[in-house]
Amino acid sequence: MSDPLEDQAAIVRKAAVASLVAYGIMLDGALVPVEDERIDTVESDIDQIIEVYADENGATASRAGTAPAFDITLQLIVQAVVRRANKSAAVAASDAIIAQVKDALLSDGNWVKLSANLPNFRVTRSLKPETERVVGDTRILIECAWREVYPPRVVQQLGTITFTTTPPAGTVPIAAGVTLQT
Repeated sequence: MSDPLEDQAAIVRKAAVASLVAYGIMLDGALVPVEDERIDTVESDIDQIIEVYADENGATASRAGTAPAFDITLQLIVQAVVRRANKSAAVAASDAIIAQVKDALLSDGNWVKLSANLPNFRVTRSLKPETERVVGDTRILIECAWREVYPPRVVQQLGTITFTTTPPAGTVPIAAGVTLQT
């Protein structure tokens, strides 16, 4: 069971990491490590790594005077960095990661159902020369969408409601009581 105060975006991101780890992304016969959250620069001695992070936006979906509600759009970003001897090897490694990441996440029913909708995905790739190698930097952005509603907290539970009526002349007064169980 997840922490009731854990943010849905964190749940989606952590589940994506778990899905990728369970899938076992492979390159050149080696398992590619998967990390939760991004490191701005990947150390030059790392030949391949996948980092998962997310950016979140919310647009109001509630009317004035109602509980705040937001249509949430999360950009899940799966960044894969590979270092290879030449451009063609870096492109081949990047292509292999793209195919495996898309298969791992989009075929995982447990991960997909965490969002109400997956409206878009986009893949970007860049190649940069290093001293003796070529770095492939691939980013797979998967847009996830859902609605979050924030109902007001009730500090004190309501226990009893009593209705009292003033009957018209010549009628019998009635009283009603309602008790709410918590």
